Amino acid sequence: MPKKLKDTLIGIVLLLAAIGFGAERVERIPDNAIVYVDVKTKTYYGEPTALDEIYLGHKLIKTTCGKARANGYKSDETSRNNGDFTGYSSSVIWWFFVKETGILPSLKRWNSDGTWNY
Repeated sequence: MPKKLKDTLIGIVLLLAAIGFGAERVERIPDNAIVYVDVKTKTYYGEPTALDEIYLGHKLIKTTCGKARANGYKSDETSRNNGDFTGYSSSVIWWFFVKETGILPSLKRWNSDGTWNY
């Protein structure tokens, strides 16, 4: 292989790797994720914020995010600001090595059954 072609290919691979490490994927809350709803305000809370609300005496009901949305509940602003409805961001390269190869540990916020992975 000619040196110029080899250098060009190496440059392209390095450029794609840099882009892959810089580009982020943000995990969105799945429909089966456990959330807590307030029937009076028609609001749903992410589990971390809901635990604070329950501690303060609010009566919340456990359900899934998909059911809460289907029943017209709106997400709580504090939960949104706390990042309860988005998972851990990771680079595209990290995601590739987790999903496709299993080499790196998963950084998922929710387990496959909808429970929270703290």
